[in-house]
Amino acid sequence: MTYVLIDLENVMPDDFSRLNREDVRTFLFAGKLQEKIKLATVMAVQPLGDKVKWIQMAGSGKNALDFHLAFYLGSLFAKDPKSVYYFVSNDKGFDPLVDHVKSLGGAASRIGDLKRLPSPACATAAQKTVRTMAEELKSRKCKTVLRVKNAIKSFFNKQDSSEVDRIFDMMVKKGFLVADANGHVTWPDGATSSGTV
Repeated sequence: MTYVLIDLENVMPDDFSRLNREDVRTFLFAGKLQEKIKLATVMAVQPLGDKVKWIQMAGSGKNALDFHLAFYLGSLFAKDPKSVYYFVSNDKGFDPLVDHVKSLGGAASRIGDLKRLPSPACATAAQKTVRTMAEELKSRKCKTVLRVKNAIKSFFNKQDSSEVDRIFDMMVKKGFLVADANGHVTWPDGATSSGTV
């Protein structure tokens, strides 16, 4: 799942088409005194239906919206740490929070524009690339978690261990491989050759 948390005090997007996917949930945060939202924004949000949630601050004050956003992120992350989280804001004050999520093994980014969010086609291509990588590792008969992660690091040119872990976890979640408590890996028959991504 991908969660997108938008700071409407800071940005006011007019195009939400990249969010209209079954694997995306959107949270729109508005300030207590922010009573006017552009009609273009409201109309653009409408097609998202129940995949979007509006949250208006109960009170006002310095960084009130930031604290609400951080609270919702923490609640979501506690339930779903393997998902991807995007903050849509130009407020660089969110960057330490992004770094903290990454330090916990999560995937988070701050973007100032929804156009920087990967399109559905890019997301599908990334999943297909992970499947291709899993097929390659299965053919190489990689037998340990360490060997698989080293191969992922090389294949995707990733130096960030949390990103390598995220790709490895995606392979496990999709059923491409099974890892036991001792760090041994097995490759289920047919798991990578199926069309399921």
